[in-house]
Amino acid sequence: MLSALKPALASCGVCCIIMAVCFLSPCISVSQRPTMSCPGVQVGQAGRNITCLTGADARSISLSRNATTLVQCNTTSCFGGQGYSGLVTVNDNNLIVSMTIESVQGKDESMWTCHVDFGGESKEANETCLLFIFVPPEKPVCDHTFNESHVLITCSTAKVYPRATCRWNASSVPKVRPRSYSHHVSNDSVFIYNTTCTAVFPVTNQTEYTLQVSFYPAGFQDDDISGGAAVETQEIVITVVPPKGPPSLTVSPNQEQYTELDNV
Repeated sequence: MLSALKPALASCGVCCIIMAVCFLSPCISVSQRPTMSCPGVQVGQAGRNITCLTGADARSISLSRNATTLVQCNTTSCFGGQGYSGLVTVNDNNLIVSMTIESVQGKDESMWTCHVDFGGESKEANETCLLFIFVPPEKPVCDHTFNESHVLITCSTAKVYPRATCRWNASSVPKVRPRSYSHHVSNDSVFIYNTTCTAVFPVTNQTEYTLQVSFYPAGFQDDDISGGAAVETQEIVITVVPPKGPPSLTVSPNQEQYTELDNV
């Protein structure tokens, strides 16, 4: 059949080609094609994590992870597998399916697919998105070493996913230089990391130095988190006071005191 159409297609150009393709296989309009949203979500929490929007003339919508269907919806209701549920709504000629994961786990960080069936032969469409998960960092633990010219600050946080990013805010300290990162998988889970970062700055005649360090899961911003909530970051203020002898290190807000007995 396609060979019979070739002379006509050659004379009429691209528009006829599109019409021929739609004649042979029913086309999905742009307004019908599904769109997906997969905001990041915290492990262990529940939330409406994944949405799929398509035209209101859709007959059915399914959401699947790694080719396994977990939520199946018609135009009025949804049926979900264990730990997964769905809600279908109609808004401005759009059909919207929202899926809730009761307790997000590491396995949920995967490629999800929204499959839409519009009825009729070959009138189907798919869209995919990648769901990211995160574990907020625990409060950092900090220590320091000191010599006559520089202070080296080392801070670490446990149980964070993905690997944490460290940010230093030290406007009152000259030439703060981040030195390194290290990441180690915790023993209790392959999805959890311990992250350590270090920074160094010179000691001058200034009597006090104030730094702030923040750890947060790498790659995540406020808009990425389910429900619009910010990633839970941990911040710590470090004040190094060099007296005549070695400096002391005060960690806020717990006011823990570390004192170097000897220069290092």
